[in-house]
Amino acid sequence: VADLMAMYRTVADVVLKDDLRQYVQLPTIRGGKRQIVVAQSGEPFKAYQRVLAKRIKAIESRSGRPQKGDDIILSVITDGRHSAIDLRFVDVGIGNEDGNKLNLLIENVYSIWRETSEHRYTDPETGKPYQLPRAVAMIFSDLDTEAAIETRGFSVYVRIRDRLIAMGIPADQIAFMQHYKKNSAKQRLFNDLNQGRKRIVLGSTATMGTGVNAQQRLKALHHLDVPWIPSDIEQREGRIERQGNQNDEIELYGYATSGSMDAT
Repeated sequence: VADLMAMYRTVADVVLKDDLRQYVQLPTIRGGKRQIVVAQSGEPFKAYQRVLAKRIKAIESRSGRPQKGDDIILSVITDGRHSAIDLRFVDVGIGNEDGNKLNLLIENVYSIWRETSEHRYTDPETGKPYQLPRAVAMIFSDLDTEAAIETRGFSVYVRIRDRLIAMGIPADQIAFMQHYKKNSAKQRLFNDLNQGRKRIVLGSTATMGTGVNAQQRLKALHHLDVPWIPSDIEQREGRIERQGNQNDEIELYGYATSGSMDAT
């Protein structure tokens, strides 16, 4: 790899994102960096953390290799990541917690949606204002897409969509990236976002982290969960912090639950 990179750099110059600002216009980030929104953990969450701690102790005290069906550390971590979003992922009988990070995200998304409803944008091809005003927001979550209803009985995507609709956002302004599989369908979605027909899109790093050119109106980006690889965060935020975004200032948010793995 080192030799290949040496060969490559004899014919190419590597320009990093910070260098790029010398050559193209990129939006500034509100506050200068990603804002971390921390949800305070309630007693039900703390009680579940103690359950996880007991599982870890049991795993550590076990002798020999784990057998099929045995609890493993990765399963504990996965349950911990889910519980930090909403406890209903680990116990569907638990009710809604108003202050958890999922609800904080929903409230923030709705607030920005309302505040940016009259923002105006221009068609870069014609130079004329778009017919519709409105800014756009992206929500990233690699955990708990629609399919999570079958495996865990609860879905972040469905909860966010249904709650936003109940708060007054028209259903036709919300899109799930996973519903647009063909290139032609994805391009239609990108056009809808750039022209303001869609205003909120939910997706994962795999489906929305690359090849998405829907930045013209993109005002805010929300990380509901934390990917394992730091470059995934860079890929996500590359959708909004890019040339062609007509907002002078953008907003980046990460959500965490106090005392959880994602906060760390």
